[in-house]
Amino acid sequence: MINNKSKILMLVMFSVSIILMSAPVMAQENEIENELGNPGITPDSSFYFLDRMFDWLQTAESRANEKAAEVLAMAREGKVEHAQIALRHYESAMEKRQEQSQGNEDVAEEVAMQATNHLILLAGVLEQVPEEAKPAIQRAMEVSTRGRDESISALTEINPSRGERVARETLQKVIDETPTQSQEGLTRAFNSIDSKEYVEAREETEITTSGGTTSGTTSGGTTSGTTTGSGSTGGSTGGSSGATTSSGGSSDGTATSSSGPAAVNLGTSGDFAILSKAGVSTTGTTSITGDIGVSPIDSTAITGFGLIVDSSECFSTSSLVTGNIYAADYDTLGCPTPAKMTTAVSDMETAYADAAGRVNPTATELGSGDISGLTITPGLYKWGTGVLINNGVTLSCQNSDDTFIFQIAKDLTVGNGAIVTLSGGCQAKNIFWQVNGQATLGTTSDFKGNILSATLIEMNTGATLNGRALTQTAVTLDSNAVTKSD
Repeated sequence: MINNKSKILMLVMFSVSIILMSAPVMAQENEIENELGNPGITPDSSFYFLDRMFDWLQTAESRANEKAAEVLAMAREGKVEHAQIALRHYESAMEKRQEQSQGNEDVAEEVAMQATNHLILLAGVLEQVPEEAKPAIQRAMEVSTRGRDESISALTEINPSRGERVARETLQKVIDETPTQSQEGLTRAFNSIDSKEYVEAREETEITTSGGTTSGTTSGGTTSGTTTGSGSTGGSTGGSSGATTSSGGSSDGTATSSSGPAAVNLGTSGDFAILSKAGVSTTGTTSITGDIGVSPIDSTAITGFGLIVDSSECFSTSSLVTGNIYAADYDTLGCPTPAKMTTAVSDMETAYADAAGRVNPTATELGSGDISGLTITPGLYKWGTGVLINNGVTLSCQNSDDTFIFQIAKDLTVGNGAIVTLSGGCQAKNIFWQVNGQATLGTTSDFKGNILSATLIEMNTGATLNGRALTQTAVTLDSNAVTKSD
């Protein structure tokens, strides 16, 4: 008669045999996978449930290595759904490792080194996997980056000098061992945890090597000990790629100048809170602080405001607007309004083209298009997709003149109740959202910045905007508050 222990032993032996039979040949042939170890049963196998069943047989360290190897194997084969499954397990394994690092400096250093090795290996294959699988690799890189960062933070709390040493060593290892073509992916990974330390360390290395400054960055000198992002290392105050940063730095490490790309010149379109080529409509009790303008459409396309034409016949007013309302057909008695509106619309189109044409982004595809919950520092950000802000996002500055440009190839969707939070002195007037599709602000959302949209800007019930709504089609409002930022 077979007892319970025998049953367990037989099941374990069966599972081990399945793992050995299922091991991909590619893992034996590829140096990168070999460094992580054999992925064993992968998520595309019908026996993958056995892998989950025997988690307890593995250490958290080997588990994390195996899951990273699974992500690599599935991504290489272009099996996106299975790569996503492996990715979820990898995140879970790294979270377990981070828990182990709390209060134990030896383990914290081990986790930092393990996460760094994962990051380098993942970055090494980022440009080799099929395009549709790249988001999974990028996300895994972000998990590795966060694992390194949090374990170093835990280590620094226990032993600050050791934490700083490990931070320096791991960052230098990333710089030394990562292929040049993977730098953009690494930048995105570090930006995902609100840290520019990779970009800045890379720039510092290039400056030291070449004896000059990197393109796009004017560095008047940095101050030792300035901390940027969420890492524990001392850092420089150079800007990220594509940003113009003048970093004089004071003796106490306080930044004294702005960072981010040069601001978009709105020209005379900046005189308006709302500017539209096809009309502005509102329902409910809306409040606009600033001027409204439409052109080439005429004033009949401004609805819901109860327009009162001024005696000059050059503009209208409304009880809902603190400011004037201009339209292309206000052309009697020699009014300059038509010319004013033609110029404003032209300036809006020029500003849109300027924002869309900026190059050398700080990061591309940040958050795979979902930036909900992120903290983002000044820079130029580019997406080939739409962008979702489901529950809010924080824009964090060090100076009031810091700038942001967001290049969005499709729609901008802001969820109901979502808040764009500005910290560190950020100003809405220095934030530019260039949207090639439609911009939709959900009910009661609180949005900041200048929206430069190619199509409709839709503000749902109770949404507020501190900035400007500048569109090449129409604006629809429903009991909203729009305040032009100055």
